[in-house]
Parts: sequence; structure tokens; C-alpha cells
Amino acid sequence: MKNQIRSISSLAEAAEKFGKGLEITKFKPVGATEIRQAGIAFIEMKERIKRLVETRTQMLAGVSHDLRTPLTRMKLILSMLPDKEKKEALEQEVEEMHKMIDGYLNFTQLEVTQSFSEPTQEIFLRKFIDDIALKTANFSNVKINVNITENLTIKIRPEYFTRAIQNLVDNAARYAKYILIRAQKEENRFTHIFIDDDGVGIPEEKFDEVFQPFFRIDESRNSETGGSGLGLTIARDIIHKHGGEIKLSKSHLGGLRVTLTIPF
Repeated sequence: MKNQIRSISSLAEAAEKFGKGLEITKFKPVGATEIRQAGIAFIEMKERIKRLVETRTQMLAGVSHDLRTPLTRMKLILSMLPDKEKKEALEQEVEEMHKMIDGYLNFTQLEVTQSFSEPTQEIFLRKFIDDIALKTANFSNVKINVNITENLTIKIRPEYFTRAIQNLVDNAARYAKYILIRAQKEENRFTHIFIDDDGVGIPEEKFDEVFQPFFRIDESRNSETGGSGLGLTIARDIIHKHGGEIKLSKSHLGGLRVTLTIPF
């Protein structure tokens, strides 16, 4: 009985690691026939999912790369147009398309290069967030306050996780004048990160929709502020690959609160 429980626990641990995007190196199907069959089915499923992800991301990367060539030609043609007013309007449209394609490329490159390759590291969260906040503050007029204890640590894929936090902070900085970032541990099992801002916020009925690729609440506002419509999509994907969750709610500052829950 103990051996069967150990086999089931081993399978459960492997499934949990795969769900968090961690590499599984020591799992081997053992135990009773039914448990071994379940283990073999898990390994086959894991390989199919990895192949599917790799195929999808490589296809998107190829399509996005191919779209850049005609856009470059369009920019060259536009530069020779005599009508300044029409020229500026068309150039703005082409620039928006470039941003969307760049967003796609960044997303697919992130998937291909880091989904199963970047190792996790234990880092000091305060310094990690401070670096991102400083970078954002240098390129915007927003004030960012980081309220995290110096000794709080978290296990993440640093490059991957930086992209997620940077996207969320940049999104807040587009519409806010003040951002507050806090974090806390819960029973040494979860780390909660809260990003609050005093911006215009997001209607509650749109909380799920904003994670869809290229979804924009206000088309004109997002164009003016330079959003590609992929920032929240990429952030959620990265958080999920860490086995975590991301939720939106109304902030006490009047704008949006983003809550990240990371199980490390």
C-alpha cells in the first residue's frame, strides 16, 4: 500500500511541476498496472503539449516576421507621398501595425526560448521590483512606491518574470500618476504581489476580456499611449507558467489593482 501511495504521489508531483512549467527529470511510471498506465499517459500527454506549444509559437513567429517586409515597403512608399496630412495619418496606421507585430514577435520569442528552458532562481523581491520601478520612472512621469520588506524572497524565472511585472507596471503608468507595489508571504506557500494605481481603472465587466490578445477598452486611448494589446496577455501567460494566478479588482487608490499569487 505504501508503494502505491508513493507512486501516486510521484505522479501528482510530476503533474504539478509540469503545470508550473518546471522541467521534470526523474519521473518514471511505477506501481500497480493502472498507476503505471496513468504515468505513461501523462508522459505522452506532456510531450504532445510541448510539441503543440513549440509548433504554435514557431508558426506565429514566422507569420509575424513575414509581415514585417511589406510594412517596411509601405513605410518607404509613404515617405515619398506629397500630401502631408494623408501621409501622417497613414504613417500612424502603419506604426500601429508594427507595434502589433513586434508584440507578436516578443510573445513568441518568449514562448520558444524560455517556456521550458530558463531555470528558477530564488531572488530578493524588493530589489527585483525596485529595478523595474526605477526603469519605468525614468521613462514616465509616474511616481512609484515600493512597499516590500528587504528579506522577502521568491523563486521565479527572472527574465521571464521581469517581462510580466514590467508589462503590468507599464500598463499602470500609461494611465496613472501614482503606483503602489506591495507583497506578502502566506504561510511560506504563496507570495502575493499587489500593484495598485490611481488611474482610470477598468470596468469590472471587462476584467476577463482585457486578457484577450489585442483587446482594447478604448481604441483611441490605447493607440495614443502606445499599447500593443498584448501586455496583459503576456503577463498572464507568464504568471500561469509559474503555477500562479493573476486577478484584477478595483484599487483603494481609485484605479486598478492587479494581484499576483505565486506558489513559491
